[in-house]
Amino acid sequence: MNYNFQAIFIIAKFTIWDILRSKVMTNSLILGIALGILTFVGKEFTFGAPLKISLDLGMAMVSISTKGIALFFGIGLISKEIETRTVYMVLSKPIKRYYFILGKTLGLSSILIINTAILSIFCLFFYGINGGVIDEFLLMTIVMTILEAMLLMVLVIFFSLVTNPILAFIYGLGIFFISYGLDPIANSLYVHNNSGLRNILEVIKFIMPNFKLLNFRDYLLYNQSVDYSFRLSCFIYAIGYISFLNIVNSIVFSRKNLD
Repeated sequence: MNYNFQAIFIIAKFTIWDILRSKVMTNSLILGIALGILTFVGKEFTFGAPLKISLDLGMAMVSISTKGIALFFGIGLISKEIETRTVYMVLSKPIKRYYFILGKTLGLSSILIINTAILSIFCLFFYGINGGVIDEFLLMTIVMTILEAMLLMVLVIFFSLVTNPILAFIYGLGIFFISYGLDPIANSLYVHNNSGLRNILEVIKFIMPNFKLLNFRDYLLYNQSVDYSFRLSCFIYAIGYISFLNIVNSIVFSRKNLD
Protein backbone atom coordinates (compact mmCIF):
# COMPACT_ATOMS: atom_id res chain seq x y z
CA MET A 1 0.00 0.00 0.00
CA ASN A 2 1.23 3.48 -0.90
CA TYR A 3 -0.06 6.00 1.62
CA ASN A 4 -1.18 9.54 0.89
CA PHE A 5 -0.72 10.88 4.40
CA GLN A 6 -2.21 14.27 3.55
CA ALA A 7 -5.51 12.63 2.55
CA ILE A 8 -5.49 10.47 5.69
CA PHE A 9 -4.87 13.50 7.93
CA ILE A 10 -7.61 15.55 6.22
CA ILE A 11 -10.13 12.74 6.74
CA ALA A 12 -8.95 12.40 10.35
CA LYS A 13 -9.42 16.14 10.92
CA PHE A 14 -12.99 16.11 9.64
CA THR A 15 -13.71 13.00 11.72
CA ILE A 16 -12.48 14.77 14.84
CA TRP A 17 -14.64 17.83 14.18
CA ASP A 18 -17.64 15.66 13.39
CA ILE A 19 -17.33 13.80 16.71
CA LEU A 20 -16.66 17.02 18.63
CA ARG A 21 -19.94 18.39 17.30
CA SER A 22 -21.69 15.56 19.16
CA LYS A 23 -20.63 17.25 22.43
CA VAL A 24 -18.71 14.17 23.58
CA MET A 25 -16.06 16.36 25.19
CA THR A 26 -18.76 18.11 27.22
CA ASN A 27 -19.55 14.71 28.69
CA SER A 28 -15.87 14.34 29.58
CA LEU A 29 -15.93 17.63 31.49
CA ILE A 30 -19.12 16.61 33.29
CA LEU A 31 -17.54 13.28 34.22
CA GLY A 32 -14.46 15.14 35.47
CA ILE A 33 -16.59 17.31 37.76
CA ALA A 34 -18.52 14.23 38.90
CA LEU A 35 -15.19 12.58 39.67
CA GLY A 36 -14.29 15.47 41.95
CA ILE A 37 -17.60 15.16 43.82
CA LEU A 38 -17.27 11.38 44.14
CA THR A 39 -13.68 11.71 45.32
CA PHE A 40 -14.74 14.16 48.03
CA VAL A 41 -17.63 11.95 49.13
CA GLY A 42 -15.45 8.85 49.05
CA LYS A 43 -12.78 10.58 51.11
CA GLU A 44 -15.32 11.50 53.79
CA PHE A 45 -16.63 7.96 54.13
CA THR A 46 -13.39 5.99 53.69
CA PHE A 47 -11.08 7.11 56.42
CA GLY A 48 -8.59 4.31 55.91
CA ALA A 49 -7.82 4.58 52.19
CA PRO A 50 -8.76 7.96 50.65
CA LEU A 51 -5.86 7.78 48.20
CA LYS A 52 -6.87 4.37 46.89
CA ILE A 53 -10.51 5.46 46.55
CA SER A 54 -9.48 8.61 44.70
CA LEU A 55 -7.26 6.71 42.28
CA ASP A 56 -9.69 3.81 41.86
CA LEU A 57 -12.61 6.10 41.02
CA GLY A 58 -10.50 8.19 38.68
CA MET A 59 -8.98 5.33 36.72
CA ALA A 60 -12.33 3.52 36.52
CA MET A 61 -13.99 6.63 35.09
CA VAL A 62 -11.18 7.14 32.57
CA SER A 63 -11.37 3.51 31.50
CA ILE A 64 -15.18 3.27 31.21
CA SER A 65 -15.55 6.60 29.41
CA THR A 66 -12.79 5.89 26.89
CA LYS A 67 -14.03 2.37 26.14
CA GLY A 68 -17.58 3.65 25.80
CA ILE A 69 -16.48 6.14 23.15
CA ALA A 70 -14.42 3.45 21.39
CA LEU A 71 -17.36 1.05 21.37
CA PHE A 72 -20.25 3.31 20.37
CA PHE A 73 -18.42 5.62 17.98
CA GLY A 74 -16.39 2.73 16.55
CA ILE A 75 -19.55 0.86 15.55
CA GLY A 76 -20.88 3.78 13.52
CA LEU A 77 -17.57 5.11 12.28
CA ILE A 78 -17.91 3.50 8.83
CA SER A 79 -21.45 2.09 8.84
CA LYS A 80 -22.96 5.55 9.45
CA GLU A 81 -21.01 6.96 6.51
CA ILE A 82 -22.37 4.19 4.28
CA GLU A 83 -25.95 4.65 5.50
CA THR A 84 -25.86 8.43 4.95
CA ARG A 85 -24.02 7.85 1.64
CA THR A 86 -21.32 10.33 2.71
CA VAL A 87 -18.72 7.74 1.83
CA TYR A 88 -19.77 7.86 -1.84
CA MET A 89 -18.97 11.58 -2.07
CA VAL A 90 -15.56 11.09 -0.50
CA LEU A 91 -14.63 8.05 -2.58
CA SER A 92 -15.79 9.75 -5.78
CA LYS A 93 -12.69 11.90 -5.43
CA PRO A 94 -9.23 10.38 -6.06
CA ILE A 95 -9.13 8.92 -2.54
CA LYS A 96 -8.51 5.23 -2.03
CA ARG A 97 -10.72 3.31 0.34
CA TYR A 98 -7.94 2.50 2.77
CA TYR A 99 -7.09 6.21 3.03
CA PHE A 100 -10.67 6.75 4.12
CA ILE A 101 -10.79 4.04 6.78
CA LEU A 102 -7.32 4.84 8.12
CA GLY A 103 -8.23 8.54 8.34
CA LYS A 104 -11.48 7.76 10.15
CA THR A 105 -9.65 5.44 12.55
CA LEU A 106 -6.94 8.04 13.19
CA GLY A 107 -9.60 10.66 13.89
CA LEU A 108 -11.43 8.52 16.43
CA SER A 109 -8.11 7.49 18.00
CA SER A 110 -7.35 11.19 18.50
CA ILE A 111 -10.70 11.64 20.24
CA LEU A 112 -9.86 8.74 22.56
CA ILE A 113 -6.55 10.39 23.43
CA ILE A 114 -8.20 13.79 24.02
CA ASN A 115 -10.94 12.27 26.18
CA THR A 116 -8.43 10.28 28.22
CA ALA A 117 -6.21 13.35 28.63
CA ILE A 118 -9.10 15.48 29.95
CA LEU A 119 -10.30 12.89 32.45
CA SER A 120 -6.73 11.96 33.44
CA ILE A 121 -6.00 15.61 34.29
CA PHE A 122 -9.00 15.59 36.64
CA CYS A 123 -7.97 12.22 38.05
CA LEU A 124 -4.36 13.22 38.66
CA PHE A 125 -5.40 16.57 40.12
CA PHE A 126 -7.72 15.07 42.73
CA TYR A 127 -5.25 12.27 43.40
CA GLY A 128 -2.46 14.81 43.88
CA ILE A 129 -4.37 17.10 46.26
CA ASN A 130 -5.12 14.06 48.40
CA GLY A 131 -1.40 13.44 48.76
CA GLY A 132 -0.85 10.99 45.94
CA VAL A 133 2.44 10.76 44.08
CA ILE A 134 2.28 10.83 40.29
CA ASP A 135 4.93 8.43 39.00
CA GLU A 136 5.83 6.94 35.64
CA PHE A 137 3.87 3.73 36.25
CA LEU A 138 0.68 5.74 36.80
CA LEU A 139 1.28 7.49 33.48
CA MET A 140 2.05 4.15 31.83
CA THR A 141 -1.27 2.80 33.13
CA ILE A 142 -3.07 5.71 31.46
CA VAL A 143 -1.24 5.01 28.18
CA MET A 144 -2.22 1.35 28.33
CA THR A 145 -5.84 2.38 28.98
CA ILE A 146 -5.76 4.34 25.72
CA LEU A 147 -4.28 1.37 23.85
CA GLU A 148 -6.89 -0.97 25.33
CA ALA A 149 -9.64 1.36 24.09
CA MET A 150 -8.00 1.62 20.65
CA LEU A 151 -7.87 -2.17 20.42
CA LEU A 152 -11.59 -2.34 21.23
CA MET A 153 -12.22 0.39 18.65
CA VAL A 154 -10.50 -1.39 15.74
CA LEU A 155 -12.17 -4.65 16.76
CA VAL A 156 -15.70 -3.21 16.59
CA ILE A 157 -14.82 -1.42 13.33
CA PHE A 158 -13.93 -4.83 11.89
CA PHE A 159 -17.23 -6.35 13.02
CA SER A 160 -19.16 -3.33 11.72
CA LEU A 161 -17.64 -3.98 8.28
CA VAL A 162 -18.67 -7.64 8.15
CA THR A 163 -21.97 -7.51 10.09
CA ASN A 164 -24.55 -4.94 11.16
CA PRO A 165 -24.06 -2.41 14.00
CA ILE A 166 -26.08 -4.42 16.56
CA LEU A 167 -24.07 -7.59 16.00
CA ALA A 168 -20.84 -5.56 15.94
CA PHE A 169 -21.74 -4.25 19.40
CA ILE A 170 -22.55 -7.74 20.71
CA TYR A 171 -19.43 -9.36 19.23
CA GLY A 172 -17.09 -6.57 20.31
CA LEU A 173 -18.39 -6.39 23.87
CA GLY A 174 -18.59 -10.18 24.07
CA ILE A 175 -14.96 -10.68 23.08
CA PHE A 176 -13.91 -7.94 25.49
CA PHE A 177 -15.53 -9.69 28.47
CA ILE A 178 -14.51 -13.17 27.33
CA SER A 179 -10.85 -12.09 27.16
CA TYR A 180 -11.05 -11.12 30.83
CA GLY A 181 -12.60 -14.46 31.78
CA LEU A 182 -10.31 -16.81 29.85
CA ASP A 183 -7.49 -16.91 32.42
CA PRO A 184 -9.72 -17.95 35.37
CA ILE A 185 -11.34 -20.60 33.18
CA ALA A 186 -7.97 -21.86 31.88
CA ASN A 187 -6.65 -22.08 35.45
CA SER A 188 -9.65 -24.02 36.75
CA LEU A 189 -9.16 -27.57 37.95
CA TYR A 190 -11.56 -28.98 35.33
CA VAL A 191 -9.60 -27.46 32.42
CA HIS A 192 -6.29 -28.42 34.03
CA ASN A 193 -7.37 -32.06 34.02
CA ASN A 194 -8.70 -31.93 30.44
CA SER A 195 -5.80 -31.59 28.02
CA GLY A 196 -8.01 -31.27 24.92
CA LEU A 197 -10.02 -28.41 26.37
CA ARG A 198 -6.84 -26.80 27.66
CA ASN A 199 -5.32 -26.86 24.17
CA ILE A 200 -8.47 -25.34 22.65
CA LEU A 201 -8.41 -22.53 25.20
CA GLU A 202 -4.74 -21.88 24.47
CA VAL A 203 -5.53 -21.49 20.76
CA ILE A 204 -8.43 -19.13 21.57
CA LYS A 205 -6.21 -17.09 23.88
CA PHE A 206 -3.57 -16.84 21.15
CA ILE A 207 -6.03 -15.66 18.48
CA MET A 208 -8.33 -13.50 20.57
CA PRO A 209 -7.16 -10.00 21.58
CA ASN A 210 -6.06 -10.09 25.21
CA PHE A 211 -7.57 -6.97 26.75
CA LYS A 212 -6.70 -8.12 30.26
CA LEU A 213 -3.01 -8.03 29.37
CA LEU A 214 -3.31 -4.27 28.79
CA ASN A 215 -5.06 -3.59 32.09
CA PHE A 216 -2.44 -2.28 34.51
CA ARG A 217 -4.96 -0.76 36.94
CA ASP A 218 -4.92 -3.66 39.41
CA TYR A 219 -1.12 -3.53 39.58
CA LEU A 220 -1.36 0.20 40.22
CA LEU A 221 -4.07 0.08 42.88
CA TYR A 222 -2.45 -2.74 44.85
CA ASN A 223 1.12 -1.41 44.46
CA GLN A 224 2.31 -4.52 42.68
CA SER A 225 5.65 -4.21 40.94
CA VAL A 226 5.75 -4.75 37.19
CA ASP A 227 9.13 -5.14 35.52
CA TYR A 228 10.02 -3.10 32.47
CA SER A 229 10.29 -6.10 30.15
CA PHE A 230 6.66 -7.03 30.87
CA ARG A 231 5.52 -3.43 30.33
CA LEU A 232 7.38 -3.27 27.04
CA SER A 233 6.01 -6.60 25.85
CA CYS A 234 2.44 -5.48 26.64
CA PHE A 235 3.00 -2.19 24.82
CA ILE A 236 4.42 -3.95 21.74
CA TYR A 237 1.56 -6.48 21.83
CA ALA A 238 -1.03 -3.68 21.82
CA ILE A 239 0.63 -1.74 19.00
CA GLY A 240 1.09 -4.93 16.98
CA TYR A 241 -2.50 -6.13 17.36
CA ILE A 242 -3.95 -2.67 16.64
CA SER A 243 -1.77 -2.39 13.52
CA PHE A 244 -2.77 -5.88 12.38
CA LEU A 245 -6.50 -5.12 12.73
CA ASN A 246 -6.03 -1.80 10.93
CA ILE A 247 -4.52 -3.69 7.99
CA VAL A 248 -7.35 -6.24 8.07
CA ASN A 249 -9.96 -3.47 8.24
CA SER A 250 -8.35 -1.69 5.29
CA ILE A 251 -8.40 -4.87 3.20
CA VAL A 252 -11.99 -5.73 4.13
CA PHE A 253 -13.23 -2.21 3.43
CA SER A 254 -11.34 -2.07 0.12
CA ARG A 255 -13.17 -5.21 -1.02
CA LYS A 256 -16.55 -4.40 0.54
CA ASN A 257 -19.52 -3.97 -1.77
CA LEU A 258 -20.97 -0.56 -0.90
CA ASP A 259 -24.00 -0.86 -3.18
